[in-house]
Amino acid sequence: MAKRMGLMLLVVGLFVVGIGTYKFLQIRAAMAQGASFSQPPTTVTSLVAQEEEWPATLAAIGSVEAVNGVLVSADLAGVVREISFQSGKRVAKGQVLVRLETSTERAQLAQAQASADLAKLNLDRAEQLIERGVIAQSELDRLRAEARQSEASVAAVQAITERKTITAPFSGVLGIRQVDLGQRLN
Repeated sequence: MAKRMGLMLLVVGLFVVGIGTYKFLQIRAAMAQGASFSQPPTTVTSLVAQEEEWPATLAAIGSVEAVNGVLVSADLAGVVREISFQSGKRVAKGQVLVRLETSTERAQLAQAQASADLAKLNLDRAEQLIERGVIAQSELDRLRAEARQSEASVAAVQAITERKTITAPFSGVLGIRQVDLGQRLN
């Protein structure tokens, strides 16, 4: 049995040495072939240069995003009386875009102005009468307060009227108009 074992080890050893020698020779041949390898020449093509006219514009599909953008709306309710812009046009900062109906506010302004004028006249008369001692100081103070109150009423109605005019907050290009004449804005 020892003889068989020795013989089997000898056969396995010879087999391993044979495979190792074969692989060694195979690798050596590949290395020799790699050392003699050279890159193939690069292919070069040439054309005759000629003048061509390129189009000034290029049609493309894409998305555009504004640097500054705002949805312009009214801060007071009213009916659109005038639209002073067209979609896609350039606009300067402060340019009037839309005016709302202000007939009620104009009537209130006229009423407030008339009250302010009357209060001013009454105050002027009272100042003349106080110099003569005909009226009391408290009456003059009351008339002064009424005059200031009337002036404040005029200013308040004017402010409301101005707020019914929508202007461009900055210069740029207008987007799509979403309002029509006669439309009620809330």
